[in-house]
Amino acid sequence: MIQTQWNISWHHAVLQIPAIWTQHITGSGTTVALLDTGLAAPSGLDRSDFEYLDGHGNAIGPGDQDGHGTCCASLIANYRGGVLGIAPYAKIVSFRVLGTGDSVGDIQAAFDYILRRRPDIDVVSCSFVMSRVVDSIQSAVRDLVNSGRVVVAAAGDNNQYSSPFPELTPNVLTVAAVDATNRPLDGARIGTWIDCAAPGDKLPVMLPGSGGTGLFGESSAAAAVVSGVTALVLSSITDQALRRRFSVGFEGLVKKTATALPSDDPDAIGRGLINPTALLAAAMATSG
Repeated sequence: MIQTQWNISWHHAVLQIPAIWTQHITGSGTTVALLDTGLAAPSGLDRSDFEYLDGHGNAIGPGDQDGHGTCCASLIANYRGGVLGIAPYAKIVSFRVLGTGDSVGDIQAAFDYILRRRPDIDVVSCSFVMSRVVDSIQSAVRDLVNSGRVVVAAAGDNNQYSSPFPELTPNVLTVAAVDATNRPLDGARIGTWIDCAAPGDKLPVMLPGSGGTGLFGESSAAAAVVSGVTALVLSSITDQALRRRFSVGFEGLVKKTATALPSDDPDAIGRGLINPTALLAAAMATSG
């Protein structure tokens, strides 16, 4: 069982995650597909049940030369005290799709593979933006969500550039970052297509290679936090059919239950801060 007296971070506290852990809800039984730069296996992420795949679903070894994917995974499912993930007992299936030379093709292949071959995957975590998005990616996202999988994406961190994924990709749960004072980060993307906000500033993570820890942030971190929250909430629904039905409406439920935040520009934070406690109450009511 997770020890809540471990050195938790500010984002755990503001989202009231330790109170959920004390209910023996830790992400166990859920699976998160991480579409990113890969995944190393430092302490806390050295799990025998994790899978390491390329974009087409072929097995590869653990590894992450960039480090971005490992940082995101750490926020989702790290079990090491001090850098605990939101859902420490969730399983991660890593798809290396970024930095491959054909990221658009690999992302599309990964979406298709998950849809056709991996009914066990509950959450698809996408801490990236794309400068172009093809119709087949938009269709794959729609089909994934309609099949009861939650697709989470980062809103982006530079408001000078548009990003058709996720901006022009319906059904994606799009997440902006806020700091410890619940303020949106300077210069980040702004738009009515943002659904919610989550902590995304100076979050402690495990780093690949060195075995040390560091700080990670921006909307990539916020999307990873929301992916962890989603896995945590869904783990309270053990019946797979019920879980899938609940997940179809998850984006709308996130917006309905989000905590309103003061902001000079509401379009920067969507409906407000994600509310894991309210989402969990809705999930537990669904499962009886």
